[in-house]
Formats: sequence, C-alpha cells, structure tokens
Amino acid sequence: MLMLVLTVYSSGSHAQNIKDAIQNEELLKYQAAKTIYNQILAKDPSNAEVYYHLGVIAYHNYQYDSANYYFGKGIQVNAGEPLNFVGTGLMKLHNKNFALAKQDFDKAIGMTSTGSKDKIAYVDQQIVNAIWMEQDAQDADYAFGLAQKAVSLDDKNLRIKISLGDAYIVKGDGGSGIRQYEGVEDMDSKYLLAQLKVGHCYASPSAKNYDAALEVFNKIVATDPNYPPVYPELGEAYYQKGNIDKAKECYQKFLSLVGSSPAERLRYAEFLYLIKDFRNALIQINMAYEGLPDNVALLRLKAYCETETGDNKSGLNTIQKMFQKAKTDELHGIDYEYFGRLLIKNNQDSAGIANLYKAYKDDSSKVYLLDSIAAGYAKVKKFNKAAQVMEQKLIRTKDNINAQDYYNLGRYYLVESNYIKADTSFSKVVLSYPTWPVGYYYRAVCNSNIDSTMKKGSAKPFYEKFLEVVGKDSMAFKPQVIEAYMYLESYYYNKNDYEKAKEYAKKVKVLDPANKQNNAILKYIEDINKKKK
Repeated sequence: MLMLVLTVYSSGSHAQNIKDAIQNEELLKYQAAKTIYNQILAKDPSNAEVYYHLGVIAYHNYQYDSANYYFGKGIQVNAGEPLNFVGTGLMKLHNKNFALAKQDFDKAIGMTSTGSKDKIAYVDQQIVNAIWMEQDAQDADYAFGLAQKAVSLDDKNLRIKISLGDAYIVKGDGGSGIRQYEGVEDMDSKYLLAQLKVGHCYASPSAKNYDAALEVFNKIVATDPNYPPVYPELGEAYYQKGNIDKAKECYQKFLSLVGSSPAERLRYAEFLYLIKDFRNALIQINMAYEGLPDNVALLRLKAYCETETGDNKSGLNTIQKMFQKAKTDELHGIDYEYFGRLLIKNNQDSAGIANLYKAYKDDSSKVYLLDSIAAGYAKVKKFNKAAQVMEQKLIRTKDNINAQDYYNLGRYYLVESNYIKADTSFSKVVLSYPTWPVGYYYRAVCNSNIDSTMKKGSAKPFYEKFLEVVGKDSMAFKPQVIEAYMYLESYYYNKNDYEKAKEYAKKVKVLDPANKQNNAILKYIEDINKKKK
C-alpha cells in the first residue's frame, strides 16, 4: 500500500516543528518524525494534534494497539480536536466496522463546522485518505463528496487536490484519478507525490502496466534520487518485470534513506520472501520482531520462512502464535497450508491433514494440496485413504493428468496389497514413461503377486521388459535386477528348462554370490546335469 502522506496543517507556537515532522512523514521517515513529535509533547503534553500523527505512524508500522492508544489519548487530552476521531474512524475501518467508522468521521466533520476553511478542508482530506488507505469502496461516494468539498474550500492546496484523485480511485474510476493526479503535476512538476500516485495506478493489480509505472518512477528518481517513497514502488515494479537485482537495489536504497524501523524491515522481508530468499528474509523479520512481536503479518511471514528454511519446530511455534493473534477474517488458505505442513513435519499428522483440507476447501484450484494430504495419510500408514485422495485428484485433473499421480496411486494400492488396481495404475505409468524402468518393475511385482504360483507367468514379460529398459543402468537398480533374475530363474526352473534357469542363476551369482536360494538352485541344476551325463 502506498503510504499515508499528509498535508501541512498546524497551529500555535510549534508550527515549524510540526511542519518539520510532517515533512518527515511525507518522506516515510517515521523515526525522525516521532522524535520531533515527542519533543513537542515534552513541552506541551496536551497537544492532541501530535497524538493523531503518532497514531497514524503507528498504523503504518502495523502497531494497531499503539495507534488506538494514541488516538484515544488525543481525545482524552482534548476532546475538541477532530483529528483523533478521524484516527478512531480509520481503525474501525481497518477492523471492518464501517458503520461505526462513519459515525466517527461524521463526528469529526461536525466538530469543524465552525472552524476555519483550512481546518475543515484538512479534516475532510484526512477522512478521504483513511478511506483510500483501507480501500473502503462502500464509502466511496461519501469520500468523493468530502474531497469535492475540501477542494472547493482550499483549491490551491495540492495535497487536497490529490485526495480528489484518491476518491476517484476508491470509486473505481482509475482514468479520472490519473487525470486528477496529472492535473496536480501540471500545477507543480516538482510535487513528486502526484507523479508517485500516477505510477501507483499503472502498477496496480487491475492495470498491471509495469512498463508505464517504471517510466514514471524512474522519472521521479531522476528528479530527486533521495525521495524515499518512490523506491518500494519502483522495487515492486522491477520485481513484477522479473528484474530481481534492480528490485533488491530499490529496497536497500529505501532502507538507507528512511532507516530500519520494524515496518520497513517487514516490507523488505516480504519482498525477499517473494523472490525465495528465505534466509535473508528471516534475518530482516527477526530484527523487526522485537518491535512487532504480536503482528499477524510478521508472524505469518516468519512462520513461512522458518518452514522454507527447515526450522519446522520454530515454524510451528510461530504459526500457532499467529493463529492465536489473528482474527478469523485475517486468515487465508495458505496459512492453513503452511500450518498443515508444519504439523505433519512435527508428527502431528491428523491435525496437519485437517488443516491441509481447510486450505484445499479455501481454494480448490490448488490440487497439489491433495498430494500433500495423500502423503500425510501414507505417513501414518493409512494407504487406503491416501489412494482415495489420489483418485480424487485424478478426477479433478482428468483433462491434464500427470503420470506421477498414477505412480503414487499405484504405490499406495501396492502397499495395500490391491495388486489389480496397482497394476492398472502402473500400466498408465509405462505408457507415459516407456523408457523408465521403474514402471515395468512395479508391473512385474503386481503380476507376480496376482499370479503367485507362476502358473501363467504373468510377471515374466514385465521383468524381461524391465531388464531390457534398465540396460547400462542396471547397477542403479541392483536389488530389482537381482529380483528379476531370480523370478526368471524360478520361472524356467518350474518349467524344467534348466539351461535357461541356469543362465539366470549365473547372473544372480555375479551380483549376489552369497544368495543361498540361488546357490541351492544352481547346485541342484548342476547335480541334475551330472546325472544326465
């Protein structure tokens, strides 16, 4: 999310200080801004406007409890300052309490009815900004009306004009939003927020015009290479275009400009997770953890990265804490997926399977989850259940079946001694992989069990085909090759074809000289041949 940027509204003797602090907020330099705000409070503890700004900073740092505290404190020290009711409305929007949020916004508006035009416009703009940040589409018309009113009251204020563009965006009218932002840029080409908003629109999930976004963002960098807000947006656009190295440079540049607060580290960690640099992502997360120990987004990402780096014990502890802290509507299917994987890796298989099913229910297009569910059942030796899950997957993927699924199904049926169904599955494996010896081997195993007395010799053609296909790679399949030779030796021995049996017995002798069964058969054949002489 493009970060909150504030216009300058201040009153009283600390105008310059507040102006400096807000400028740092605009540049996303939150630590510097907080330092100034705290200095102001040390001199004037009743400054409710400062509490509002501290609450907004806490919001952007995912410190929602702190944000609520600051807004509440601002109301406590001066219930006549409307901004903190904008803040409480923002937090209610964040918690999806739309009706209650609007009540707070209306209260803030009512409190400015007798104030200056600047104050009225500023409060209206802050409400629009809150609605834009939370993408509250149901209050889009409400925001649009406030933005129009604010512009009419202060039509020279560029930040307020940008809020009208934000209102268009919330209404779903991206074209009008961009035109509004470009109009602001025409008024002042050095006001980079307007350009940033245009680039953000191009890079949005609905537009995905990353080339246009890159052009806009790089224009901003050319104008001011030390303008921090552009770098996360530029990094994201580079990432979407597949330029990972440039994306990394942008995030590192951003941190060098704004410092390394928990929120900035978390955002960088999210990027590192996306490019599968899990170890470095975890380094950033662990450094951010002290400042955000109960943050759901951080705990989620920490658990994911611990899973991907093989730290399954810590991963399970982290994701359990995340589930405790998260509200139901904050949980996603992928959370259940990771939770299920971690539970299984920590030998809590039944609970793991249950969570994988929840993930699959959330998004049934993720058919790969059925593989994990089947493997979970197999791990606890419920092979019949595993086979049922694989049958389900084959139905789901009937138009684009992966032969590996037939292989897995065959293995599950084989362990269950369901040799006929297993053989049917492996027959489809050899059709897809005719040069892979394993399929023929398992067909031979199935048929040797179906025809256990060798009356029909059902396994013979499959062992022979296995030996033919394995060729020069026979040592990679040495136990299976010996098994094939032994079967053919026994087959010919039972047919009284001792010469052929002896041929295979000698092959076994080379590979397994100490094989007692083979040596006994070989001696018996030699004794028969001596008697014939």
